[in-house]
Amino acid sequence: MKRLTTFGLVLGTLLVTACGGGYTQEEVDALVADAVESAVADAKDDVISEQEAQEQAEEGAKQASLQAAVDTCKEEAGTAWSGSHISVDQGGLFIDGDGDEGTGANIEDIVCILSELDTPDSVIGRIETTTSLMGMVEGSWGDYQAEWTYHPDNGLDLSISVVS
Repeated sequence: MKRLTTFGLVLGTLLVTACGGGYTQEEVDALVADAVESAVADAKDDVISEQEAQEQAEEGAKQASLQAAVDTCKEEAGTAWSGSHISVDQGGLFIDGDGDEGTGANIEDIVCILSELDTPDSVIGRIETTTSLMGMVEGSWGDYQAEWTYHPDNGLDLSISVVS
């Protein structure tokens, strides 16, 4: 609707300018045709195919699955929830785990989230055996890609994103 209003204003301006500026009818018609062509081209740019719309909806559902996992675990944990160290945004899910020198998400909440995301035992095993000397470790399953580090002082830092 905004585009049609803008088009109308542009068209009106063209007509007033053209009529008051000594343009011929052919020149006015050409200006109007250009404005219409431009508006149609802009509208086509905004149209996506049904397949693209479906892909965007699936991507949104995958992204929402991260928040759903956190919400389920939060509900299950009740007052023991360590969620101030767990965040979800468009970039994915980030967990700042509890370490010897700082507070963070407790292991129960981390395990719950990984379970809700159907994390396979192979990835869980790699997370459990990560040492501070390993640096950044990666793993993937289904629709998810994970990266994590571990240090006893800082705990487990885990980032999970949706694979497009």
